[in-house]
Amino acid sequence: MLRKKKNKKGSEYKKILGTSDVHGRVLAWNYGADEEDRSGSYAQISTLIKKIRKKKNKNVILVEVGDAIQDNWIEKFAMVPKHPVPQILNYMGYDVFCTWKSRI
Repeated sequence: MLRKKKNKKGSEYKKILGTSDVHGRVLAWNYGADEEDRSGSYAQISTLIKKIRKKKNKNVILVEVGDAIQDNWIEKFAMVPKHPVPQILNYMGYDVFCTWKSRI
């Protein structure tokens, strides 16, 4: 549970929430195996983030640290002018997006 806390100087703490290794799972579906995969899609993550933000917690920074645009057939969109993953992350209100964590 996220709560606003203040340090001794009265400054508010920031909470950083991060995702990694979502591997193109926009929905809870594995397209290669053609079966449900509830291991952590952006649809599932979005539900959690909405619950956290609904509590009016303004001290949340949301970060995607890598491996979002590969696997589960999402790379089929690599040459599309508007790749779906950055659009989804923008919709969800991510503050930071790194494409591959192995490149950081």
